[in-house]
Amino acid sequence: VSGARTAPAVLGFISSRIGHNITNDVEASPSAREPRTPGSLGGSSSRAPTTLPARVDFGDVQKATDLILPYGVVQELDGTTFNNVLHFYTLLARVHPLDRCRKGSLRIAQMIERTWSESTPIPSKLMEQRPCESIESGGKNALATTDESDWSACPGYTCGLWQLFHSMALNVEPHEGMIGLLTIKGMVKSLFGCSECRAHFVQAAESPAAKRVRTRRDLVLWLWKQHNSVNDRLAKEPESAATTFLYPKVQWPTVELCPSCRDGQGEWIMDHVYQYLEQFYGSQSAAVAAHKGSSVQRWLDSEVQSIEQIGLVVIVVACLGTLCLYLGSLLGIHLGARCLGKEVFVKVAAWLLVKARGKKAEHGHFY
Repeated sequence: VSGARTAPAVLGFISSRIGHNITNDVEASPSAREPRTPGSLGGSSSRAPTTLPARVDFGDVQKATDLILPYGVVQELDGTTFNNVLHFYTLLARVHPLDRCRKGSLRIAQMIERTWSESTPIPSKLMEQRPCESIESGGKNALATTDESDWSACPGYTCGLWQLFHSMALNVEPHEGMIGLLTIKGMVKSLFGCSECRAHFVQAAESPAAKRVRTRRDLVLWLWKQHNSVNDRLAKEPESAATTFLYPKVQWPTVELCPSCRDGQGEWIMDHVYQYLEQFYGSQSAAVAAHKGSSVQRWLDSEVQSIEQIGLVVIVVACLGTLCLYLGSLLGIHLGARCLGKEVFVKVAAWLLVKARGKKAEHGHFY
């Protein structure tokens, strides 16, 4: 919160949008004094958590995933928005750390293709969809409230969204770093409501450092650096904004969480940081691999395999047909020469060829 945007004004705006009153009195309830995991995009707190989790809370990841469309504020009504939203849910169907969220994301991607077209407003029914809800409920249960009690480790939606991005990054294919970055950037650009946050993220995602992202490791570390950069910027906000949430805006992971992530001079050791991020955000990554034979990924793989098999059959049939035609021609020539004699066969073949050319010339087909 900076300039004329005071903390009470921002809280009032948020309260009006979500239909729930939020105050900046951190002593209002005992639950507000509970320490939480570092990492949101909200304000900072001078009080660090006393207990730190060993991994991301996937309940918060699920909740943030469910709120992307209901909380979405469509920025552009053109083909860019359509493609950004479709690509994001297509990627989620492959890399979301939770199985039912992958299935629900595939359902939404298919719904986008059926009910929405480029350069048209996004259907209101689509904006209600929540991929992690059960299929039976249609994925559009009533919106959950945003009380702090509804979040396990995060103070709110933005923090949960960061956790989702980090978890997604660890599940992309090793060579898909740039695809993951562009897809996440497109989602933020088209659906994220905070204009200032959106501008900062998109600008960072178009920086020279972002353009060097190639691999999964590159993407994981780029998101981590960007998240720490945001924490550093927010830590310098006025204390009035800092009282809104209970997360300390520190460079993460802290020394207490990962002693080996820094050297003696306090500089980051990237290999150790990456290993820590794998441990913290990738606890469910093994589940993604395990479900490749039984979930959405199995369906996607089977579709690709079917297409490859059909293509192989077509190629084999075409090759066999060409081979049969060639062998049949050779056999016909051989039998004709045997039956008519070589000289007679050559004369008959020449006569037939002249006749065939004459027919084509009459109909304008011979050039």
